[in-house]
Amino acid sequence: MARSSGDAVETWSTGHAALDAALPGGGWPLAGLVEVLPPQPGQFVWRLLAPGLSQVLAHKAGPLVLVGAPFEPFAPNLQAQGLAAARLLCVRAGHREAPGAQQARLWAAQHALQCAPVVAVLLWLEVASQAPPNATNSAGNTGSHTGALATDLRRLHLIAQTQHKPLFVMRPPAARREASAAPLRLSLRGLEADDHTRFEVDVFKRRGSPVQPVSLPAEPVQLAALLQAAREIRAQELEWDTEQQMAQQSEEQMAQQSLAPHPAAPHTRARHVDRALTA
Repeated sequence: MARSSGDAVETWSTGHAALDAALPGGGWPLAGLVEVLPPQPGQFVWRLLAPGLSQVLAHKAGPLVLVGAPFEPFAPNLQAQGLAAARLLCVRAGHREAPGAQQARLWAAQHALQCAPVVAVLLWLEVASQAPPNATNSAGNTGSHTGALATDLRRLHLIAQTQHKPLFVMRPPAARREASAAPLRLSLRGLEADDHTRFEVDVFKRRGSPVQPVSLPAEPVQLAALLQAAREIRAQELEWDTEQQMAQQSEEQMAQQSLAPHPAAPHTRARHVDRALTA
């Protein structure tokens, strides 16, 4: 599973051939911090990470720890991408709007990285700027929030490297303007409004020369096939319902016409008048 690149950084495949070609070493680093900036807290994240994480879990025993995940993982979707729900350990470390929630999540991620059985850690930091100036970070240092968070992330990066574990941190798009110790940073975005089947990955920080954004499928092949089949079945059901409604309306119209009184023909009415006059 592991690959050794020219700069001695071990990697493993992301599960997306096009993305592997854009990353140093041909995949995710086996140890250290990777930052992912999705357009919304949970959007495209699992589709990006699940194929590679499933490979790690297949080779290593232990849980995949999720700290501050914005939504409860949907087990059937992850199962379709090779991730067993039984291997996920969700840690709810403070509500996103609660004071100190971000520090609680950083603390939980640090202890998860230092836990021997843990395979990898996924951390969601949903607010780009939370603390006021001169706030104290989780290490007890005082400074601006941006500097404090950068210090916290740098420490987590070093811990992940020491423990030889991957750490993925999901941050809002506004965090792109902030400095980070992460050697690999990616931003995600959906494509045109009429194309919900793909999304774009911009590797805006990496070792080596810049690369062009990569387009990836927004749904796994198996799930996409199931959804397409479901859409086709639903379309057939709607077409059949429409035909049934039209047939029923036609029958009702015919029944109403058969029950309606028919006016007598003109010559018949004249005959009735003649008979009345001669009577």
